[in-house]
Amino acid sequence: MFRPPTLANRQSSSTQDQHVVTYVEQANNNPSALKQIMLATAVLNLTNSTGQQTPCRAILDSGSQVCLITKECASRLHISGVQSTISLAGIGSVTAKTGTTISTTMCSRLRDYEAYINFHVIDSITTKLPIHRVNINQLNIPDTITYCLADPGFHEPGNIDVLLGAELFYEILIGEGKKTQEGTVLHNTCLGWVLTGSMPIANSHMCMPGLLIQCQSISSLALTDRPTCSVKNVQSIVKSHFTRTVTQEHSSRFVVQLPFLRDPELLGDSKFMAQRRFFNLERKMNQDPMLAQEYKIHG
Repeated sequence: MFRPPTLANRQSSSTQDQHVVTYVEQANNNPSALKQIMLATAVLNLTNSTGQQTPCRAILDSGSQVCLITKECASRLHISGVQSTISLAGIGSVTAKTGTTISTTMCSRLRDYEAYINFHVIDSITTKLPIHRVNINQLNIPDTITYCLADPGFHEPGNIDVLLGAELFYEILIGEGKKTQEGTVLHNTCLGWVLTGSMPIANSHMCMPGLLIQCQSISSLALTDRPTCSVKNVQSIVKSHFTRTVTQEHSSRFVVQLPFLRDPELLGDSKFMAQRRFFNLERKMNQDPMLAQEYKIHG
């Protein structure tokens, strides 16, 4: 997902209404070869207030520090929320606020796996995924995997109810991956097999040169497709930084401070997240001695 470099998109919002764009890439300037990036999705079960399992569609996002759930999905669970206002910051400092959290148990439909999760409630996570229907017949997915897909309808545009962040992402990965003929990759997880990568769009009538941009008024954390500063401005900033921070040591060695395009404080508590990922990996290794041995050999 990409955000166009306009002033409107650099402004923060307290209403969780940010302009997000999804993109389609055109291969070799061939209008008939439009492609889109497939993101990992899974259908899982969340426990509602009466203890029953409710199917929900999730996106797996290793770049998110929190787990999210839409208001519509949270209302289906009928679970009482707790007031907890936080600001979610995306690339380019795009922000959205959440005011409620709910806690429930997530269960895999296919494997013996469950996790207790604190979800931050948000109006909307993203647009329907995938943006366009894709033709899965050309993938030749083995039957043994087809029956174990985390999201059997991954190729059909559908709503996203839940976002699973980095805290769970690396825990649910089993580590096995297979490439398809189209260049996409099937990953094995505790929720089933997920597919990621670039895929052609089926029955597409769009013929636009270069990058095709589709704007959506939705709440989501977006990525920038290109720097917002011109090359000339960047060169001026770099020159100014060098002049301001360069020093020479007694050994005649020149030293310049490490430059940052944005305040490093925007990274947040990255040390905490790194530790959580390490502990999740360590726990995974303890549960699977063979995987730990392979990790030692190839690591």
